[in-house]
Amino acid sequence: MSNNFAALKDLPALRDQPLKEREGLFVKKLQLCSIIFAFDDPKSDLRGKDIKRQTLLELVDYVNTPAGQKIFTESVMKDLMLCVSSNICRALPPATDDFDPEEDEPVLEPAWPHLQVAYEFFLRFIVSSEVNAKVAKKFVNQEFCLQLVELFDSEDPRERDYLKTILHRIYGKFMSHRSFIRKAISNVFYRFVYETERHNGIGELLEILGSIINGFAIPLKKEHLQLGQISKVLFFNLSRCLDSDHFQVVERALFLWNNEHLVNSGCLSRLNAKLVLPIIYGPLYKNSSGHWNATVEGLAQNVLKMYMEYDLTLYDKCSTDYFRMEEESKRKIQENDTKWKTVTAMASANR
Repeated sequence: MSNNFAALKDLPALRDQPLKEREGLFVKKLQLCSIIFAFDDPKSDLRGKDIKRQTLLELVDYVNTPAGQKIFTESVMKDLMLCVSSNICRALPPATDDFDPEEDEPVLEPAWPHLQVAYEFFLRFIVSSEVNAKVAKKFVNQEFCLQLVELFDSEDPRERDYLKTILHRIYGKFMSHRSFIRKAISNVFYRFVYETERHNGIGELLEILGSIINGFAIPLKKEHLQLGQISKVLFFNLSRCLDSDHFQVVERALFLWNNEHLVNSGCLSRLNAKLVLPIIYGPLYKNSSGHWNATVEGLAQNVLKMYMEYDLTLYDKCSTDYFRMEEESKRKIQENDTKWKTVTAMASANR
């Protein structure tokens, strides 16, 4: 390994090389930067680690200009992706017991001096206008995208931040990968909800998915309409949040109606009023008529007013049904009270 990096040190700088010879030199440097150092011992092979970092920095600096990015041709892509994959695609260390990314100090990746520059170099590649997506997708393939999604479980927030930016850029550049990336992210969520209940990158993946959804064209394609399959579950959970004893939970739920996209064309729009209002009317009405928190009360009143303007007939029906159910509930409570009093009286008499 040391001999390889001695050879690397002897290589000339890219900018000093004649233009026609730069591509070959670029590939050599990529190949040598594919060699991985162990960072378990921070004092081992310091010279080799430093030479590799300086070489990676040189590569980043070189491709940071429009002229330098012209080196991103198909002939270098195989070695470029080998270098990137060798550095970033790895097995993550075992999870720290009881680690909470929101509360605990982050566990920092010891190989970050190399990782950071490798991520930065790859980001320059992905965002470059010189990179032809139709050609590059053979190298930035679905298997690689899946490995990136798996890396979101890294405990190092710096790595997750790079991954968030890069995966989002890949999604934007490679249209043929979009459905696959959405499914891969969804599978992480399923695994988190139904199996592990633990994942360090849920926040970042939600940010990506939120941005993707905001970018959907109207009218939505059929493949994007799975929200219809889960709408009832979604609205029942929303109703539970509106009925929460914690005013901040209620407040946050009510803030959803401040989102123009959701109200104008999303799940809270006029089109879905017949489905959502019967489910949420009860807690909305209770919050609008005397909640101790003035903000919650005002927000609930605004939401009810909005649905009243959408469809007065529907609103009146929901109101009538709600009060009928409330009366029925009171009647049943009274009946139960009467029965218990009768049982108590009979028990007393039998004594």
